[in-house]
Amino acid sequence: MIWISHRGLKTHTTENTKDAFQAARGAGFQCFETDLRVTADDHLVLSHDTHFGRMSDDHRDLATLERHTLEKVVFHDGSRPYFFDEFIEDLAAYSWVLDIKPEYGLKTLGALEKWMTKRKARAWMASHAKFLTWNPRDEARLKDILPEAKLYAREMECWRAGFAGLVRLPLLGKISPQKTYAVPPSLGGVSVLTRGLVREFHKRGALVVAFLPKNRSEEVLSLEAGVDEVLTDGMPL
Repeated sequence: MIWISHRGLKTHTTENTKDAFQAARGAGFQCFETDLRVTADDHLVLSHDTHFGRMSDDHRDLATLERHTLEKVVFHDGSRPYFFDEFIEDLAAYSWVLDIKPEYGLKTLGALEKWMTKRKARAWMASHAKFLTWNPRDEARLKDILPEAKLYAREMECWRAGFAGLVRLPLLGKISPQKTYAVPPSLGGVSVLTRGLVREFHKRGALVVAFLPKNRSEEVLSLEAGVDEVLTDGMPL
């Protein structure tokens, strides 16, 4: 079972920064989830949003700025933007979940392809990373440049499969083997992540990640259900 740190451990620092991921590594995580966006000069920078407005006073679109400009940005806590090449260098011995944000998905994937080609790192990337894309176009492009890529199911795929499993009509879920499906431990206070539901995914060759359990009780529930991964903002059990 794999514990995944969601944008790093953010208790005392800003998400998706070097300090956040170093804190997560120190807490015992072996896998790290982050969000990839592309700059105007085809560098990859870690950011969930299209701009750094939540963590600084800078609301400029990251895709319109070059790396040297972004390197000068300072977040409210004194930390700075973290770039993909730095992230990989620091965490090369671990595994990662790479969320390809949709606004410039094809350009982001193009920059990732350039990075892999320059370093002859396609096989290495395929062995270390799993990917989330947000539309069929980006998923198809990812499979073109990295056919061995391991994939998370997109949001609507997860909802469809999870609902079909809950009503015990799993065939309606169109579960794809080899993909990983995100399921929250509970919805509206009702537990939905059960051993039976996870079993339906496993029967079809798919994996299940517990999506952002809110507390220790939900983490324990996820483990009891037999999930393959836990994506968390907290600490690993």
